[in-house]
Amino acid sequence: MRSCIRCGWIDSEAPCVILQGGPCPPCRERAAIHDQIKPLEEQIAKLKAKEHMLGSAINTFHDPFTSKFPPEIASHILRFSLPTLTDDQCERNFVRGPATQSPVQTEWAAPLKLGWVCRRWRQLAWATPDLWTTLYVGITPSISLSTAESLTGLLSEWLGRSRALPLTIHFFQNEGSDSHQMIIPTPTTPGWPRAWKSRYAQL
Repeated sequence: MRSCIRCGWIDSEAPCVILQGGPCPPCRERAAIHDQIKPLEEQIAKLKAKEHMLGSAINTFHDPFTSKFPPEIASHILRFSLPTLTDDQCERNFVRGPATQSPVQTEWAAPLKLGWVCRRWRQLAWATPDLWTTLYVGITPSISLSTAESLTGLLSEWLGRSRALPLTIHFFQNEGSDSHQMIIPTPTTPGWPRAWKSRYAQL
């Protein structure tokens, strides 16, 4: 906590009035310094925000992938970056895995990881429907309502990026879960996009 050594004033809402109802010289000097510091701090905050924006722009210009390849070719390359999961991998991670793990495994959400690289990669990945036609979802018995609701939003966004392309959705049930406990969005779930109900019902 800041204080004045000379007059014993402690920084608070009450001003220093040690000298005939007014502040002592050190407190006046410190107040003047604070008045000078405030606009400098605001300027520093603006400069840091601008620096952050420039960092994103620098990543775009310096990225050898998006700067050298046109979007059509870059999108095609991204398609080949997606992993192909075997039945053994699916069984090992979900059917025999912990019952408390996330319903959507991050290591399987490769398209989302592509969007974490930088803004340009995210724009490219989000605009490539082929990246979003396959989805792996694990069902666990301990899934909470809030997680189920967030899962519905995630699936809606995922399917939206797939546009009108055919879908492949894999559902895996953990050994510790009961079928009647599965919480998964269905075509009748409130808020489920009407445009995908017919596609989902065919799964």
